[in-house]
Amino acid sequence: MSARKGLFNTSAYGGSRWSGREAAHRDEIGSLWAASGIDSEWGRLRAVIVHRPGAELDASLSDPDAVQMLAPVDLAKARAQHEAMVEAYLAEGVAVHQVAPEGTPTPNQMFCADLVFLTPEGAILARPASTVRVGEERQIASRPISVCRLSVLCAATPLSRAPTPCGWIRAR
Repeated sequence: MSARKGLFNTSAYGGSRWSGREAAHRDEIGSLWAASGIDSEWGRLRAVIVHRPGAELDASLSDPDAVQMLAPVDLAKARAQHEAMVEAYLAEGVAVHQVAPEGTPTPNQMFCADLVFLTPEGAILARPASTVRVGEERQIASRPISVCRLSVLCAATPLSRAPTPCGWIRAR
């Protein structure tokens, strides 16, 4: 036990040679991290993360319930609506970051908004509760967040099967 106690006097555990960061996370935004957070839900949209619907939606044709869809998805219509949405974003000067997973994406990968919640200082990465959506958070974390230099503040663990709404808490 005394040998273990000795570890806590080393630099790795805050000992005399510990060198902590002096700048706050907020102070590194704009230099180390991109200014990518948000502090309101009504400000100008600057960037989005999307996934173009593909053949993975074919899984909804025979058994929509198995992939947690309400009904079979019309792939041609989904793609046309997606392309129109991307064109509208681009026409307004919004940067569009595509998630293009290696291999076959999950049928729900197109719901990228479920996977990230932005704060003024960075992103909180969600972890979907559904087994159908396992791994989607890795796709979001590996490509767009690294490209955008988003700061991932934490990865959230779902407490229930239902989507969890998030809101702003401001100090008074």
